[in-house]
Amino acid sequence: MRAERPKVRLPVGAYVGLVARSPLYGTAAAVRAYAANLRARNGDRPLHSPPGPEDRLLVLCPHPDDEVLALGGLLQRAVAVGARVRIVFLTHGDGFPFAAYSEMRGVGGLWRACRLLGTVRQQETRAALTELGLPHETAIFLGYPDGGLHELWLTHWSPDQPYRSRYTQADRVPYENARQPGTPYCARAVLDDLSEALRRERPTRIYAPHPQDDHGDHWATFCLLTAALRARPNGAWDDELRGVYSYLTHHGDWPVPQGRWEKFPLGPPAHLAHGDWATLPLTAEERIAKRRATARHRSQMRCIGRFLHSFLRTNELFEQLSPLSPADASLGLAQDGLAMPGVFRSRYPRGDAPLRAAVPAGDLVGLVVRRDGTRFQAVLRFAAPISPGIAYHLALHPLVPPGPPLRLTWRGNAWDLPDARGQARERTLEVHLEDEMLRDSQPLLVTAWTQLGLIWVDRICVELAASHARASMEPRPRSGPRDEG
Repeated sequence: MRAERPKVRLPVGAYVGLVARSPLYGTAAAVRAYAANLRARNGDRPLHSPPGPEDRLLVLCPHPDDEVLALGGLLQRAVAVGARVRIVFLTHGDGFPFAAYSEMRGVGGLWRACRLLGTVRQQETRAALTELGLPHETAIFLGYPDGGLHELWLTHWSPDQPYRSRYTQADRVPYENARQPGTPYCARAVLDDLSEALRRERPTRIYAPHPQDDHGDHWATFCLLTAALRARPNGAWDDELRGVYSYLTHHGDWPVPQGRWEKFPLGPPAHLAHGDWATLPLTAEERIAKRRATARHRSQMRCIGRFLHSFLRTNELFEQLSPLSPADASLGLAQDGLAMPGVFRSRYPRGDAPLRAAVPAGDLVGLVVRRDGTRFQAVLRFAAPISPGIAYHLALHPLVPPGPPLRLTWRGNAWDLPDARGQARERTLEVHLEDEMLRDSQPLLVTAWTQLGLIWVDRICVELAASHARASMEPRPRSGPRDEG
C-alpha cells in the first residue's frame, strides 16, 4: 500500500499547481494565441480547386454537423456540378449530455436521453443535407460511440473486448437505422466499414478531420482513415485518387473571433498556418444555404450556437495531407520533411493553448524518431522538466496490416513495457525499442500524448513512412514555426 501513496498525492499536487498557475500563464497564453489567430486569418492562400462533374467525394465526419460547419459550401459546389458525394458519419453524436437533457426533458436516465439524442441528430443531419441540395441517401451513419473513437483506436481493437460508451451504456451499435446495427465498438469494425466505403466509392477526393484537431473523435478518425488507406491492395485506384484533404473544427478557442462574424474570412490557427492550406470562397447564395443548414442542427444550436456560428464565414479551408499516391509517402513526413534518411524530426509550438501554457511539463514541443530495421528510437521534448504529476504515453500502430499498438507509459523512472529502455533528462524523454512489428520497411503511426489525471494536455500524431518510401523522398527544409526555448 505504501508504494501506491505517491501515485495519489502527486497528481493532486499537479492539479493544485494547475489552479495556481492558470490565471497567470493561461490567460496570457490565451491572449497571445487569440491575437496571433486574428492576424493569421488575413493571410494570402491559394484557392482550393472545386470538385468537377467527374469527381467522387468521400467525406468522413465524426459527428453530425461537421458536414455543414466545415464543408457546407464545398458540398453545394459538388451538387451544382453533378459530382458524386458520399458522407460517412462515424457516430450519431450521442455523447453530449447537456444537449441530451436539454432536448429530451422528462426522459429518465442519461443513457436513454443520449440514445434519443442520437436519433434526433440523425434527423437533423438529413434536414441539413436537404438545405444543401443533397438527398438523404448521401449520408451513411455507422453509429460508433461519440466521445470514444480515440479509445477504440488506442485500446479497444478486438470485438471480444468492445468499448462501452459512458453516455449510452452501449458496447455495440444501438441504432436500428445505422448501417450495421449490433456491430461491436472496436477499431477492427470501424476499419472494416471504412475499407468497405473506400472500395465501394473509389473516391477521387477524400475529406477528413485534421490530425491536429483537439477533439479525440476527430484525430482518431484521421488515424483510422490512414490505416484504412494503407490497408488497400497495392495500387488500388491510386490513379484515380487525386488527394486527401483535411478540415479543422476543434482547436483551442479557434475560430476567432467566435460568434456571428459572417463577413470575416476564416483562417487556420496561427501555428498551423504554415501548412498547405487552400481557401474556397463562398458566394452569397452558398453562405445563405449554409446558414439555413446550420440552423437545422437545432439541438446543437441551443447549446453551442455561438461556436457553430463561427464557421459561417466568407470561405472554407482545406489542407492537402498527401500526394497523389498516399501508399508511397507519409502524411506526416510530407508536411514536416526529413532531417536524414530514417530520421523524422519536428518541432511544435509551446504554450499554444491556455492549458498547455499552465502545464508546461505536459506541453510537447519536439519529436525525433529514428528507425533502423526493427529498432525504434524516439526523443520527446517538453516545454518544462519532466514531472511526476504528468502521465507520458506513447502508442505505436503498425499500418500494414493495421493492428493494435504497442503502448508505453512513463512511470516513475522507467517505461512500463518490459522491453523498452529509456531515461528522462530534464525536458526530454527517451525510448529505445526493438520489435518485429516496428520494422522500418512498413509504415508506422506514432501517437504521443500527456495527461494530467484524466485531462489530456497535449498530443502529437504522425505517420512515419516505410523505408522504401523515404528513399524516394527528397529532404526539404521545414517552413513551420520553431520552438524558441
